[in-house]
Amino acid sequence: MDAFYTVLISLLFVSIGYCYGSILFGAIFAKIIKKNIREMGSGSIGGTNVSRTLGPGWGAATMILDATKTYLSVVTCWAIYIFTINKWYPENHALYSLIYLGGVASVFAHCFPIQYFSSLFFNHFDKKQAKNKTGGKGMACTGGLFFSISPWLGLSIFAIWLVTFLITHYVSVGSITCSVLACPLVFIKEIDLLYMFDNGIFNNTHNFIAIADYNEHIWLFVSLFILLLSCAILIVIRHKDNIKRLRNGVESYLPFTKKQAEKHAKKSK
Repeated sequence: MDAFYTVLISLLFVSIGYCYGSILFGAIFAKIIKKNIREMGSGSIGGTNVSRTLGPGWGAATMILDATKTYLSVVTCWAIYIFTINKWYPENHALYSLIYLGGVASVFAHCFPIQYFSSLFFNHFDKKQAKNKTGGKGMACTGGLFFSISPWLGLSIFAIWLVTFLITHYVSVGSITCSVLACPLVFIKEIDLLYMFDNGIFNNTHNFIAIADYNEHIWLFVSLFILLLSCAILIVIRHKDNIKRLRNGVESYLPFTKKQAEKHAKKSK
């Protein structure tokens, strides 16, 4: 019977994450200043396009809030987990990863919110019309998921994104690179602290992370790897247009100096 309730609670986690993720802050900010962001720039309501079209302040606020909503979805699932699954299966550490279903669902909902599926349904599955209701590309939300697993994982991934961006000058390249590299990083104990579980609230798990045997609890980290891999695949899919533009040499390039801008302009001709 506990297994049945575990499945129901897992579905609840997914629902919670999806509800959080369907809050599109980029679209909300665009409405506040009365601009149709879907007809500006790349048409995305993600932080990068908001920054380019509405201004860096709006863009930064969008990215922070998008990351926060995913982080909060995991925290909400974590709170529910304490009083349910953790009491039913106190020794099954692999089930800890279930709380991150909320985070993954939030990332998916940010890319394909409820508005997208409702438009798809009411427009008789016309994908062209439904496309105007899609969300962002998911990187900021995935960043929130990284930080919910461990602050060190989040900071490590941000460092990878920043270095990649500074070298290539392409936001999309940084996003794709760090989302893919995040997957194996969960196996590095010094980075993947799973800090939400290392506290006194979990009476049976207090200090578990400090003494965790990675061979004994390998399925916990394999589960996290699979969840992050699903996010990485989603981000690559959402950046397919960026990948095409990169191949054609027309992707948005962000130079830091006038000399870099002139050099790139000559190279593009």
